[in-house]
Amino acid sequence: MDQKIKFFSYDEGAYELYPPLPANKFIPDWYKNIPNFLNSDGNYITDDDIPSIKKCIPVRDYMTSGYVIRNCYHVEAKIAKDKLSINTVEHRCKLNDYIAGHPHPQCPVKMNNEKNHYFKIVQPWRIKTPPGYSCLFYQPYYQLNESFDLFPAIVDTDKHDDSVNLVGLAKKDFEILPGDPLMVVLPFKREDWKMEVEFEDYSEQTAYRYFIKK
Repeated sequence: MDQKIKFFSYDEGAYELYPPLPANKFIPDWYKNIPNFLNSDGNYITDDDIPSIKKCIPVRDYMTSGYVIRNCYHVEAKIAKDKLSINTVEHRCKLNDYIAGHPHPQCPVKMNNEKNHYFKIVQPWRIKTPPGYSCLFYQPYYQLNESFDLFPAIVDTDKHDDSVNLVGLAKKDFEILPGDPLMVVLPFKREDWKMEVEFEDYSEQTAYRYFIKK
């Protein structure tokens, strides 16, 4: 039986214009546009046997798994220093309550070799999964966002009855447009695991012999 993840919104505009979508709707253009193979000089061609990242199944599965929460309001943000020389985010947004923050002492570590206050994107989405299922939240890495980081987290969405806000660190001044992908939500079943570590003679493995011959 298929499991179902549900997104509920108290914001009618977000619900109608920018609902979450499957991650396979957000494959970046750079990935779409490169050929599957390249030659030994690093030039892209279509009939050689050296694969590009486009032929990497783990990367493809990562890009196409889960559901993407999108930005709902135009946000402009600039980094400034407060009176203690801690980086803070000054922002402009049509909806004043959409952007909030957390002070540096709540996570008193240096990031990018500086002290920072953290910004928060207040989400209009409450997420519900079946009993025993949680969600991993992470920023879609291959969108290659160089302006800010959103912190990953795991939420027991079968029990959590409130929206999950997105907390992050500004790396430089940034702008987020309505519809931009913010966070991937990947549901998974909570299970108990045990770990084992063993030595394996890799020289006997087929993969090892293959790479040595190449």
